[in-house]
Amino acid sequence: MPRRLLMWAFVCLIYGNGPVHAEVITFDTLPAEPRNRTVFGELSVDGYVFSSPHAHIVTMPGRCDTGCADNGTQWVGGDTSSIGMRSDSGTFSLRALDAAEAFADLAKPKTLAVTGARFGGGVLKAAFAFDGINDSVGGQADFQKFSFSDEWTHLVGVSMLADDDAWFGIDNVMVEAASPSPVPEPATLILSGAGLLATLRVRRRRTR
Repeated sequence: MPRRLLMWAFVCLIYGNGPVHAEVITFDTLPAEPRNRTVFGELSVDGYVFSSPHAHIVTMPGRCDTGCADNGTQWVGGDTSSIGMRSDSGTFSLRALDAAEAFADLAKPKTLAVTGARFGGGVLKAAFAFDGINDSVGGQADFQKFSFSDEWTHLVGVSMLADDDAWFGIDNVMVEAASPSPVPEPATLILSGAGLLATLRVRRRRTR
C-alpha cells in the first residue's frame, strides 16, 4: 500500500465524518395553552430552533374560530407567513415536512417557498403548491407532505415563506443531523499510528 494512501487512512481515522441520525420533529411535546393561545417568536425543540415574527403552537384545531388546519396532533404556525429553522449543534439535512394552509376560512397561500443555506456558501431553493382543498377532519384545511431532493444536506439554516403573506403551518419535519465521530483516545491513536508505521517499514524492506 502506498505511503500516501496509508497516511490518508490515518487522517480519516481521526477526522472522519460520523453517522447521520434521522428524526421527525412533531412539536407534540411542547407546552401549549388552551385554545391555541401560545404565541412564540422563537422556540427550541429536539435540538432545533424555529423562529417566526408571530406564530402559535396549535394544540386544539377544533377550537379555532377560523377553522385551523387539523392533522390530529399539535403543529406550529398559524398567524405567520414565514418560519425559519436552524440546528443547535451543527449542519443538518432536510428530507421532508408536512405543511398546510393554516385556516379554512381565511386567505390561503397557494405556494410555499423554501430556501436552504448551506455550510460554506451556496443556496438551495424549492417551491411547493398547496392543493387548496379542505379535506381534513370536519372540513378543515389538510396537511400535505412535501419532500426534498438529496441536495438538501449540510444546511446551516432554512427559511419557509408563503406567497401573498398568507398564513400556513408545519408539522412532522424530517431531518438528519450529522454528528462528528468520537475523537479516538490517545492509546488508540498510538496503536493505530504504530500499526501504520510498521506497515510502512515492512513495505520498505520488501522493495529493497
